[in-house]
Amino acid sequence: MAWVRLDDQVPQHPKILRAGPSAAWLWVCGIAYGSAHLTDGVVPQEALQTFGVPNAAKLARTLVAVGLWEAVEGGYRVHDYHQHNPSASDVRSQRRQTASRVAGWKERRRVTTRSMERTGNAVTSPLAARSGNEDGTPEERGGNDAPTPTPTPTPVQDPLKSPPDPDGVEDPAGIDAAWLLERWPAWYASVRHGARYRVKPALEFSIALQLVGTYPEREHLERMARVFLGATGLPPVHAGRTLDQFARLYAPGCDAAVRAGQTDLVQDRAVEAPTNRWTPRPADDREGTWGAVYAELQNRMARHDLVTWFGEARVVRETGDVLTVAVPERIQVDWIQRHHLAVLSDAAEAVRPGLRVELQTAVTA
Repeated sequence: MAWVRLDDQVPQHPKILRAGPSAAWLWVCGIAYGSAHLTDGVVPQEALQTFGVPNAAKLARTLVAVGLWEAVEGGYRVHDYHQHNPSASDVRSQRRQTASRVAGWKERRRVTTRSMERTGNAVTSPLAARSGNEDGTPEERGGNDAPTPTPTPTPVQDPLKSPPDPDGVEDPAGIDAAWLLERWPAWYASVRHGARYRVKPALEFSIALQLVGTYPEREHLERMARVFLGATGLPPVHAGRTLDQFARLYAPGCDAAVRAGQTDLVQDRAVEAPTNRWTPRPADDREGTWGAVYAELQNRMARHDLVTWFGEARVVRETGDVLTVAVPERIQVDWIQRHHLAVLSDAAEAVRPGLRVELQTAVTA
């Protein structure tokens, strides 16, 4: 199973609107076909009937007319396919590289397992470890009363601590999950001041699968992970910065109870509004305009989302009805604009009609 890229503004694109719903679905099917079969966006004529779309041939001509498809010999090609999706050669190259990393990871695990099998779990008896000459031989002590050495038990491998077999991971999602397990300790160490993170493959592999399903682009997933690992002010339940804790916050469905709000993630306490220690110019009212907006956000957002995305926000300047606020990371700006812009606008409007909050990352004191 692989993933294709669709912009979240696709439903409003003029070409999609001109093509109509049925043709738009055929266009999506064509993109999926190109990704699944590594055709670089080419859709053969005979493949149209496999999509289950009525009047596929007529709709294909519509897609050509509006500029979403291009007619080629024997079929069609998705317009600008490579601007949004990797080429077949790039996919094959990435799969070979990932397969090589997985093979290396597998071999390292095998070496570790063989070493454990050789050493076992035996505990050497202090009596058995003593030399026979310390207190004389058994004959000198008057009998064959030498202590019986403690037998070495055969090590039994705990299935919960066994790594998943990479040979069974054929699909790209599984390969990406193995990549995530391999990279997480390095990200953890780089952000958490050299602290070590020990991956538990058998326990965390399914979590990694959920995460790569939510964030199929590796670059995006890494940015999100680094934001999570370096975030300050998260509830104590996320203090370990584990993969499971990351998934609870950012992978819908990984913990349905938490996502549904059935589990309280933090203690029952108010979240303090941030101080304006980055502010070159203080707000003009006593509490500060941003402090008031932040208080409104407390009533409109889940606490963990509020602290993660707005906890480090600082006022840069306030000019008329425009309040400029800075956050440390660009990914935070992108995430807020995609997922929390409406609630931010509502909070600003509640503080003062016409107030607008602008976001940026660069802050100068």
